[in-house]
Amino acid sequence: MSYLLAKETHSLLLGESASLEVRQRIVDMVEADADVEDVSQLISMHRGPEDVILALKVHFLRTLEVNAVEESIDRIEATLREEMPELKRIFIEPDSHYDASKDDSGLDAPPRTT
Repeated sequence: MSYLLAKETHSLLLGESASLEVRQRIVDMVEADADVEDVSQLISMHRGPEDVILALKVHFLRTLEVNAVEESIDRIEATLREEMPELKRIFIEPDSHYDASKDDSGLDAPPRTT
């Protein structure tokens, strides 16, 4: 018994990611929010059996004002904490819809020769 406990705790101490089931549950909960288009990135790490750090990049609706995005983030964090109390630290970053491949600013243009 102690061997199994030590083995499990050891893997968690090494920063193991949350299981695929847990990560999918998080994505499903976040994407169920009316202000969210999708989750573009999810990073999780166990710090202990009941201590998980979560970082998300989320595409919010393009029509939202900044204060509405802040309210959405607060609401999503509250929902996640209520449903999954093992999530001790949650970081949610709004992700940009910016597509660098369509940038026409000329910043990537070669230097001019005179």
